[in-house]
Order: sequence, then structure tokens, then C-alpha cells
Amino acid sequence: MVGGAGRVLEGGAGEVDLAGGVLEAALVVGEPGEGQVPVLDHDGVIITHTTVINEYLEDVFPDVPLRPRDPVAAARMRYWNKFVDEHVMNHVSMHGWHRMVGIIARKIDSGEFEKLMENIPLPDQRKKWKAARSGFSEADLANATEKDPSAEQVLRRLMQQ
Repeated sequence: MVGGAGRVLEGGAGEVDLAGGVLEAALVVGEPGEGQVPVLDHDGVIITHTTVINEYLEDVFPDVPLRPRDPVAAARMRYWNKFVDEHVMNHVSMHGWHRMVGIIARKIDSGEFEKLMENIPLPDQRKKWKAARSGFSEADLANATEKDPSAEQVLRRLMQQ
């Protein structure tokens, strides 16, 4: 498994079949069935959300640190994680979902897709899968593109600290 800044953890890397398996992995394997990508399956323990996966890997593999040991640097890292999670990823991920996940979602038979959607308890996540399947609107994509530069400006300012 690759974690954090490209560090490879003991046990090797796993592969995900983006052309066919990611939707099933996210909807069927993922607990509690959020339909969330990425999903980490570590010895049968299912972990979702990138930041949570990184924290889990830090706890399980403390000899391969992903976060700084210095408390000030660790606090800055946490701020960056929060900033990216709240202000960047929704906009960046929309383009990824539009281009990649949409292709996968459209390959699934409509009846099967609707059954998979019933397994996702979060309405916003169901909406995201359905939008990826039908294609995000040009207005939504334009709004996401517009939001990216403002996040980039904040990131540049933070990098100067």
C-alpha cells in the first residue's frame, strides 16, 4: 500500500482496476457503504476518506511516519489537511469524478446501478455518483474550476510560512 508522500509500506502495493472494479469496491466493500473512494482494506478492516486513511496508516505503521514529529510542523500538517479537505478536494474531485468515475458508472446496467445506489446511506454521496453517471453540469464544472485558483493562492501563502 502506498501512503502519504509516496512511502511504500510493508506488504507491497495493491492495485485497483479503475476500468471496472472501483465502483464495486467503493459501494460493496466499503463500510458503512458510503460509496466513498478511496477505500483501504487492511486485513479486513475497511477505512475510507484519504485523511482518515493516512491517520490510520500512521497509527498502524508508526515506524514509517507520514506526519512530522515536531509538534509545530504536525499542527501545520493538520491545518493543510483540513484546508485541502474543506476547500480544495470538493472542487478538484468533481473533475476527477466527471472524467474517471463517470466512465465507470456509465458501464453499469441501469437496474444494477440503482441497486448499488440503495446501498449508499448518504444522500450527497448518492447524488455525486448519479451526477458522475449522467455528467456534471457545465455550470458545476465551471464553478469548481473557478474555485481552484483561490485555493491555490491560499496554498502559496501557506508555503511561504
